[in-house]
Amino acid sequence: MNHKFFISFLLCIILLFAFKPFLQAEDLKIHPAQPVVITCPGQNPDGIMIKVVLENQNVNFKYRPLLQAEDMEGYSTLIIAVGHSCKGVGAAGIDYEYELLRTKNLIKKAEKTGTFILLTHLGGTGRRENRSDKLLDVVTPHADYMIISKDSNFDNYFSKASKKYNIPLEITENLSQIKPILANLFQSQSQTVEYYINGNQTETTVVINAGTHGNETVPRLAAVKMLEPFVDGGRIIIIPRANPKAISAGVRNYPKGELLNRSFPGNPNGTYAEKRASEIYNLIKGFSPDLLIDLHESQEFNFINKNYLGQSLIAYADENSIWQGAEAVESINSDIKEKIEKFVLISPPIEGSLTWAVGQNLKIPSFTLETCVKLPEKKRFEYQLNLITTLLKINGVELKWP
Repeated sequence: MNHKFFISFLLCIILLFAFKPFLQAEDLKIHPAQPVVITCPGQNPDGIMIKVVLENQNVNFKYRPLLQAEDMEGYSTLIIAVGHSCKGVGAAGIDYEYELLRTKNLIKKAEKTGTFILLTHLGGTGRRENRSDKLLDVVTPHADYMIISKDSNFDNYFSKASKKYNIPLEITENLSQIKPILANLFQSQSQTVEYYINGNQTETTVVINAGTHGNETVPRLAAVKMLEPFVDGGRIIIIPRANPKAISAGVRNYPKGELLNRSFPGNPNGTYAEKRASEIYNLIKGFSPDLLIDLHESQEFNFINKNYLGQSLIAYADENSIWQGAEAVESINSDIKEKIEKFVLISPPIEGSLTWAVGQNLKIPSFTLETCVKLPEKKRFEYQLNLITTLLKINGVELKWP
């Protein structure tokens, strides 16, 4: 009897760990930014169905079945409905090779500009022949989100891709389920700022912002990594691409001379940077957060040149922020051997920065995390994750990695 109980208990434990990643996925809420553009590689009718749904959701979008890469500027989200139709391609006056090249160019452009890619395949087995699958092979590895009909996933192509590339996947039993999925995606607290919510426990809300400067890649990677763990004791609001136009151009600031991180809390009627600052700040304010972490990088070690901020944690100038910052710096430095790589606590932040605006107006612990680009990318990434994890732990939030 005891032996049977032990076997049953062990089986429950195995199943718990086997399904834990899926519990994490259920806690992740994704909110792409607008405007949206829909296109249909293979000229299938799926895009029209999505168009009809979005028309009833008050979403700012355009339907462009023959969208070209050079026409993607200004769109924050690309909905790409894949499925080859001989009739559709013929009616459009094009051929398959044209569509394949167009699709490759679209994905290349979307990757360069940081555009959110939403892949759909709703045509079932009939749209999973060789030509459709070649189009899918171009798009799937780069997707940020997938909405797929159950029949389209008959061979687990999309399930395997979801696991391999860490792409959130929605499987629909029927077409009527598409409407609530799209509604949840685009019914958000900001039409213009892409953000994610990881976790559903609201006792502690943490905001992680990245991508303020378009040429800082590691902060964006660290922010996106926060989509993966199970969050215990709170929730994390993740803004991975705060300044998409600067990211698209691959420059620190966009337009040249407009400094987003000197424009907070912003002005909805001001310059581009002031408007963008207002959009980001108001999104953050709407969540009534308990902690802000803004991720950045610097060109030089603060240890070498005090005019630079590499390997520093900048705390808002209040007692709680400084106390938490000191604890975090002491913790991470205990494992760093090289003196030049140790973090230094700096306060106050510069007026007009996001950390300053949030600390000043929302009265919460606020930090800017700066690593130095002279370090290898892997090490910078690890430092960012370690400091994020430490600050979360100080605030009672634990990360459990799948």
